[in-house]
Amino acid sequence: MAARLAPRARVRRRRHRDGPREPQLLPDLRLAGVAPTHVTAKTLTLDRQWDTEDNLNAVLTFPNGFAHTFLTWTAGVRKVVYSLQGSDGALVIDDDDWELTTGKGGAKPAVEKGMIESDWMDASHTRWFNSMFDQFKTAMRGGDFVNRELREAVACIQIIETCYRSSAEGSRELPLAVDVTSL
Repeated sequence: MAARLAPRARVRRRRHRDGPREPQLLPDLRLAGVAPTHVTAKTLTLDRQWDTEDNLNAVLTFPNGFAHTFLTWTAGVRKVVYSLQGSDGALVIDDDDWELTTGKGGAKPAVEKGMIESDWMDASHTRWFNSMFDQFKTAMRGGDFVNRELREAVACIQIIETCYRSSAEGSRELPLAVDVTSL
């Protein structure tokens, strides 16, 4: 990723705004219980005053379902919506509200609803970063050098890079080469 960003940094002529390189690109991989195996993506730049893409549409394919992700920095409102679908149901997250629907076949599906405080409106991600740094310090002190956060970081970098490749290759579905669960 550093090799990809360095040339862009040297040729910037316009103001920069964060694009789909940000960690909120992905639904929390722990929600699915397994790592994705493939990515299909399309990046777009609608607002030409910025030097980076401002929209991303991606599908992450899992062994037991898929996650569709759409990110935009050009919308008139700030909103977070995730939908994960699998063979036994679906999870929809809409800002801080979630709805889990389970069941298959002709049976009436079971529906659970709840709320998760996420501070999604805080663009600084202060609470998230502070928590992440505290977990990192604890892991280093305990000698836990290959932990869940490292696996998720590797997965995020791999998914982001594969999104760029997929978009550049006409939105082809591409495999994720590293099985982060084996790290």
